[in-house]
Amino acid sequence: MKIWNRCCCCWPLRCVCKPKPDPVKGSFTAVKYDQETGLPLAGAAYTLYQNGSPVATATSDRTGKLSFAGLVPGEYTLVETAVPDGYLPERTSHQVMVGEDGSVTIDGSPAENFPLYDLPNGDAEVSFLKVDANTGLPLEGAVFELSNGVRAASGSDGVVDFGIFGPGTYTFREITAPQGYIAAETEFTVHVTTGGKVFINGTPLETFTAKNVRIPAPSRPPVINTVLEADFLITGTGIPGASIAVRLADGVVVNAEVTDAGTWFVIVPSGTYLRAGQVVYAVQTEPGHTPSEEAAMQVQARP
Repeated sequence: MKIWNRCCCCWPLRCVCKPKPDPVKGSFTAVKYDQETGLPLAGAAYTLYQNGSPVATATSDRTGKLSFAGLVPGEYTLVETAVPDGYLPERTSHQVMVGEDGSVTIDGSPAENFPLYDLPNGDAEVSFLKVDANTGLPLEGAVFELSNGVRAASGSDGVVDFGIFGPGTYTFREITAPQGYIAAETEFTVHVTTGGKVFINGTPLETFTAKNVRIPAPSRPPVINTVLEADFLITGTGIPGASIAVRLADGVVVNAEVTDAGTWFVIVPSGTYLRAGQVVYAVQTEPGHTPSEEAAMQVQARP
């Protein structure tokens, strides 16, 4: 007795039906990298989802490779589900398409060796060195304050340590200079990248130093020679190259410069008369120093 196969379109004629072939399954290997260094990254786990349900999970090995196989044609979503220590997870998922011929694409690109990246955790320690601008030696006692009020001071080794910062931009300023130094007037801007790199005023943290200049020492007061009533010259001695400011009793100021021989003089202005008992003052300013205290000389009566 003949058995007729009703699955055939040729029914009721005799025919031989071929079973429908199994779909071609797809596979791919992606590679996980450190986004900052470009080196392979182990320990990143990815899960493939289809219609919201997990299908398969793979973890990157020491070469960064993670593989999926046996994928039937269709659309999947690739999500990072476990992150290596010290790294931030990917914020976006990837669309995986498996074709009827077994070909696989990720986000429209060939899936084989598709690169996947993680950024290092952006938290970073912000510490730097405080030094003398001229000698480069460390300075103790500089106090810095962040815009949120947090403070840090340089120790005996000159190190200022604000601790751990997350990614973002911060500002701080020097509120107290080391003893004998001028505080920096610049406001400092700290930028911490998502990859944990730190820049202060655009300079990489590893090469940044905060510098202070010493408060200049005061100049020595000049010497005023004896001044007599009605003199038209006032003379004295000082440090070669220094400037001299002579203040007369009526408030008039006359300037001079100390010669290489260490002497100076000013001419009493026309209309000004030096009288006995008046006091003449002089201030000396040496190069690189602050002005001296005033030297004083009382005008003497002529014998």
